[in-house]
Amino acid sequence: MNEEHGETHTIAFMAPLTSVKSKHAFLLTEKQIDAAIEEKAAGEFAVVVCDVNGLEFMNNTIGNQAGDERVIKAGKMICEIFQHSQVFWMDGDEFVVILTGRDYFIRKELVLALHDRSVEHISSKEVVVSAGFSEYQPGKDSSFHAVFERSEALMHEEKKLLKALGSITRKDAEATLKPAPLAGGEEDILRLKRCVLIVEDELVNQKILGKMIGDGYELLYASNGIEALEQIKNNLDDLALVLLDLQMPQMSGMEVLKVMKEEAELSDIPVIVMTADQSAEVDCLRIGAIDFIPKPYPKPEIIQARVNRCIELSEKRSIIQSTERDSLTGLFNPDYFLRFVRMYDQHYMDMPMDAIILDVNHFHMLNERYGKQYCDSILARLGDHVLRISREIGGLGCRRGADTFYIYCPHQTDYASILDKASDGLVDEDISEDRVRLRLGVYSQVDKSLQIERRFDHAKTAANTVKSGFVKAIGIYDTKMHEAELYRERLLEDFKPSLESGRFMVYFQPKFDIRPEKPMLASAEALVRWNHPELGMISPGVFIPLLEDNGLIPDLDRFVWRETAAQIRDWKDRFGFSVPVSANVSRIDMLTPNLEPVFTEILKEYRLNAGDFLLEITESAYTGDADQVISTAKRLRSMGFRIEMDDFGTGYSSLGMLSNLPIDALKLDMSFVRSAFGETKDVRMIELILDIAKYLRVPVVAEGVETKEQYLGLKALGCDLVQGYYFSKPVPSEVFPNFLTALEQHRV
Repeated sequence: MNEEHGETHTIAFMAPLTSVKSKHAFLLTEKQIDAAIEEKAAGEFAVVVCDVNGLEFMNNTIGNQAGDERVIKAGKMICEIFQHSQVFWMDGDEFVVILTGRDYFIRKELVLALHDRSVEHISSKEVVVSAGFSEYQPGKDSSFHAVFERSEALMHEEKKLLKALGSITRKDAEATLKPAPLAGGEEDILRLKRCVLIVEDELVNQKILGKMIGDGYELLYASNGIEALEQIKNNLDDLALVLLDLQMPQMSGMEVLKVMKEEAELSDIPVIVMTADQSAEVDCLRIGAIDFIPKPYPKPEIIQARVNRCIELSEKRSIIQSTERDSLTGLFNPDYFLRFVRMYDQHYMDMPMDAIILDVNHFHMLNERYGKQYCDSILARLGDHVLRISREIGGLGCRRGADTFYIYCPHQTDYASILDKASDGLVDEDISEDRVRLRLGVYSQVDKSLQIERRFDHAKTAANTVKSGFVKAIGIYDTKMHEAELYRERLLEDFKPSLESGRFMVYFQPKFDIRPEKPMLASAEALVRWNHPELGMISPGVFIPLLEDNGLIPDLDRFVWRETAAQIRDWKDRFGFSVPVSANVSRIDMLTPNLEPVFTEILKEYRLNAGDFLLEITESAYTGDADQVISTAKRLRSMGFRIEMDDFGTGYSSLGMLSNLPIDALKLDMSFVRSAFGETKDVRMIELILDIAKYLRVPVVAEGVETKEQYLGLKALGCDLVQGYYFSKPVPSEVFPNFLTALEQHRV
């Protein structure tokens, strides 16, 4: 009697189908662990929650016997990997493993082994198991269930990853036998009737299959492999599925599959193989078949379900590929890339990773000079390189924006090799390699607690440090960059409060006409200064590019325009006259649709006319979206404003472009002045610019004049106006009237 009771007890604790422990055994084990946790006597353990992918799909389409075989295989695979742990079958498609002892100490390696084996099984249609695991955390976890829930959540993330790689999930199975969509659904609206090619040498079998599925599809027929390929190529755009017999005269189904796999335009068409030779199933699936129908044929409902599901999966895959991939390069788009990076981090938590950015130097200039088609070809080649490099180093690639590419990969040491491989062959052999130059930014061994986009922001910061470098093209994020980033973030946070509390001030630097014997005040330039309450005076070279990059410069520009207008009004009221004052207009301002009304309102409010302002637009502003910038400049000129091209000589304007630009003066960048009167004493560039100005019939204003030698040299060369520390540094608004007083006395 006792022996019989013991046998019954053992059976109750074992699941007969899988030969692992039963759900009943699991519930008892859970109670025991909960009791140990409550008594603070629980040892180290981890929970692995496993799900057999596609089990319901198999039960619905092939039958429960095939589903049971899949469960048995899954149980064996799980037991083979977790050899020293308790494995429980929870019925259906779920297993649970409780890791202790030696399995606990190599838990990550074991879960990774299960993941890798499942990935290998996807292409061969073998059993695929999604798994998530979590460790018991003493003091935090009050019950076994808390550990179980974390593991289950991670299992669902693993399921998403495996589905992205081609595995079938329960939701797919539920959709397989769903009733036809109600009126108004996608199929009903589009009235789609898919085209299916039946390739079968037996006429009787053709008719049987046609009868089984003909009501829902447009049918084509072929009697051998040669006819099949001809039909496929003739109906490439319409064909939704091929039902392919293996044993046929002239060309077998296996040969057709091989041809379809090798030809890119045919490889995406789903194929279901039909044969009595079940030993050929694995080979067909490896070559490219998506499913298998045995002969003699199963019930019509099963064939219909398989046909429907294969077409649906194929169409969904096509839609997903079109949304997950960048159409030009074939790389992941940002949303999918970030999703896969997240999954990667979850499965390889302890692996050191790098965030890498590749950028094309001066890409917008290449677009302007060589056109979109040429630049698209460069980006497509670069995308191929990024994909190849990512695969070689075990990472992921993505196109982020026009000319920016992301790579997320296990930690590397040879970044120069990555840059060389990415740069190789981007231009044709007969074109100079210097035409297209890349820069690379690296955030090495990333902090995974940071948001993913933040990691690539660090890499972007590193790339920007070599933006204009010809010798160095690789930037690596370090402590100094981190400190600089924190500083920039502080400035961005404090910008609006500083603007509202009067911490920004407008200074004025006089411009002198040097054509008369004695230089005479002609105009001034409004220059903004930031006196931070804690950081002191902030260099404009720091905060202006920062505000431009973050889209905040229009707010500052409008402040400067209004302050300048108010000051001109004050001087006119006090002296009865003023001089024109130039104010900077950024490229972002020029692309703003309502720019003219802003100036109209300012002129009206301060009772000024357009002649009181000079608008400075940098040369580089004209190179991107040139048509819109030029159109805006023309409208401003029609209002009476005069336009000065700032920093002339540092951009990429062609002579043909210059002759059509609406400009009233050229401002010579100070770098030319320093170079011309430095050690080389080479003034040829200045002479060339003066000749261009003479051709355009506009005056030249030289910036950065700091010495008498520079002033006299520019005067001798024929420069019209100058500004710089030799005459005066920028001064506050209360000091500038001294220059107006001097001008008034000079006139008298």
